[in-house]
Amino acid sequence: MKKILTILLAALLAAGCFAGCTYRGPKPPEEIDKDRTQLYVGVFEGALGYEWLTEYKKAYETENPQVQVIIDNKKDDYQDGSLIGKIANSRQDVYFLSGNNYSTFVDLGLLEDITTTVTEKVYDDEMNLVGEGGTQSIVDAMYDDFEDLYCVDEKYYGLPNFISPAGIVYDADLFEDPNNNYQIPTTYNELIALMDRMVIDQYTPFAFSNLDYITLSVLSNVWASYEGKANYELNNSFSGYDTGLKQGINKDNAYLLQQQEGRKAALKFAKDVMSKNSYTTSKTRSGQTHRNAQDEFIRSIYSTSAESKRVAMFLESSYWETEAKSTFQALGRIEDEWGFGKRNFKFMPFPKFVGTEGIKDQVNQKQTVFCSNTASMVCINKASDQKELAKDFLQFVHSRKNLAIYTQYTSCVRPFDFEMTADELAACTPFGRSIYEVVNDPDIELTYDLSISPIKQKNGEEFVNNFKFGTDLGRSPFTIFYNNQDLSVADYFAKMQEYWSAEDWASLYAPQG
Repeated sequence: MKKILTILLAALLAAGCFAGCTYRGPKPPEEIDKDRTQLYVGVFEGALGYEWLTEYKKAYETENPQVQVIIDNKKDDYQDGSLIGKIANSRQDVYFLSGNNYSTFVDLGLLEDITTTVTEKVYDDEMNLVGEGGTQSIVDAMYDDFEDLYCVDEKYYGLPNFISPAGIVYDADLFEDPNNNYQIPTTYNELIALMDRMVIDQYTPFAFSNLDYITLSVLSNVWASYEGKANYELNNSFSGYDTGLKQGINKDNAYLLQQQEGRKAALKFAKDVMSKNSYTTSKTRSGQTHRNAQDEFIRSIYSTSAESKRVAMFLESSYWETEAKSTFQALGRIEDEWGFGKRNFKFMPFPKFVGTEGIKDQVNQKQTVFCSNTASMVCINKASDQKELAKDFLQFVHSRKNLAIYTQYTSCVRPFDFEMTADELAACTPFGRSIYEVVNDPDIELTYDLSISPIKQKNGEEFVNNFKFGTDLGRSPFTIFYNNQDLSVADYFAKMQEYWSAEDWASLYAPQG
């Protein structure tokens, strides 16, 4: 029986991975209702899919029966390189995008001015859409960190789409099993001790993909957690005072940020995780893709050999669960309790560095969580012939109820202040509830990979990624430490100082203007 189940599981997961790894193409075309006005909404179909947008469509059409919302789901066509050249001649009125260069679209005059739409007070204090006589606007509810980034010459042409906390995901079912009773570590030393205990208990502590955008986000979370929001965000502005370095930072001396102890703490984590084969899966060490890593973490609950142990923790951004939905669905056909939304995963803020050999004690006491995907945006096409309808739709989808729907379907959060009801939270997966709780915890500060910050706009994504942990060895610490077992944290840290030296700064960083 076990052999039969193993074969069935392999077949189902292969099918699930295919569905998850491959863009399925645009949804079947919807028949145009000539008696209604069409509003075309383009959505980047990546990890988050578009089920949430389908809910928006149903609700908007119910309230506006004269309107037909047509969803255009695409992937490659909605990347910068493709969309910038096509948007002016496209039929889409509204876009929900991921990872686009906002300032380029604005500079080229491709986006509609939505200032009045997003500053009009049409919501009550809880962000319920009430129309005239409201007390809140979209901008009022938007996280403060994003206001200046999306406001260009006192005008708005877009809004942030979503944020995705990045770091340690843990299997709470495994942690809370009475046979384990693992405690959430509060210090880094406790985390290492927990990993050692997991190995003794025949679990593998970690699985993850070694793709740059994943590992750099995860290590940025360790770094930001150590430094705190203000110090970390100096790396996005090159302007301000670093309390750890006791140094004012500007564009001429920003190379000094390479000396932040938080960077060293992140390197310590990467070095320790890769120091023992028992700490990670063999596929992790061989550099698997993000979808294969998700599958390995999820599937490990069904171990069929001594080499395939249950994995306790996973390094990723919060979109991972929705992206891997097909794998959960495949497992759910074998055991219902393994299906999507049935298992108890949670997000773990990174423990503090206190008494850790080689790392100065962490001074920052405010728990800080790093979020990725800040370059995602919502906008209206300047070429739209349904601008007023598009603006009405934009206000509709930013109501409290629709902001909640986004979290329910994606386990990510739109960066606006709103509260979910108990029933709405119950409709989330356990992991989605965990993310909502982290984002809304008053004792946690959020910081961001501000991909639309002036530093990236002037120097590009390659510069920004290299500036994080780049050396002449590369910029992927997990891989570098695994391939160079004799390389110490101190040596890697020193190489960063050498690479980003005062003498070379002018050639490494060439600010425009």
